[in-house]
Amino acid sequence: MLPAGAPAWVTSELVELTISTWQRYYDAPLTPEDALAIIMTAGRLFEVLSRGTES
Repeated sequence: MLPAGAPAWVTSELVELTISTWQRYYDAPLTPEDALAIIMTAGRLFEVLSRGTES
């Protein structure tokens, strides 16, 4: 199930994979909303890192 507000490129499979990957690091069960937050945060981190250093 996709959380409300998920971008079109986020699939149910990506949400499920994110939960299965990250669940071991959390005591409480992750929800699809938690997975979306992880996905979006990772995306923002990648965006920042891909800019590189500006001189």
